[in-house]
Amino acid sequence: MRISCILLFSLLSFGLSAQNFGLSGNSEVAFNLRDGSSNNRSNIRSHIPIGTAVEFNRYFDESPRMATIVLIKGDTIRGRYLYNMENEVLESSDGDSLIAWNFVSSFELEANGESPAQKFSNQRLVWPESEYGGFIRDIYTSEYVKVKYYLEYIPRTYDASTQMGDLYDKVVAKSDNYLNTGNEWKVIPSGKTAFFDFFGRYSESLRKYARKNKLKHKNPEDIGKMVTWITKNGN
Repeated sequence: MRISCILLFSLLSFGLSAQNFGLSGNSEVAFNLRDGSSNNRSNIRSHIPIGTAVEFNRYFDESPRMATIVLIKGDTIRGRYLYNMENEVLESSDGDSLIAWNFVSSFELEANGESPAQKFSNQRLVWPESEYGGFIRDIYTSEYVKVKYYLEYIPRTYDASTQMGDLYDKVVAKSDNYLNTGNEWKVIPSGKTAFFDFFGRYSESLRKYARKNKLKHKNPEDIGKMVTWITKNGN
């Protein structure tokens, strides 16, 4: 009964029906944590234009994984779920339940084959000033580093006169790494030079530390190790 209620409220919150749960626009959903009393509203990061007929994978993992889900009100649910990045919901493997992001405090996906354990938190609980609702991935090596996964719509670029460019629209999965600087969350540059320059006066010493310990600047857990090193050794 509890799961059925969550499913019903989730669909109402998104303004969706079972028939149109799929391609959608930039959904604006009520940020009704706990009791639904808040009038704040949040956009979802992924923006797929309505009516766009393009095939894409909307899930963080291709197959369901065992998950432990902690709801805002404190209840815990365990089961096999998929994280839907398009609509920021958790879908049960049997398709019987959907849990909207604004009912979830956090969830953890257990290790599965080559995929390590990963934990996600409600983005608005971690980052109250964010314009987006949804989930943001926690990094085990540092509480100051988070990862936001999202889908991005890329229109076709084909030019008939030159016969160059992509023939079709596409939707791709992307991610941004964020660092909590104390006053705000900032995107960490993905380029190697820009990444180390981002840390200012620690740039050169951080390069040496990363090289010595074989840390990769694009690996979130490695980034967490580097940030932890800075916090311990910076002055």
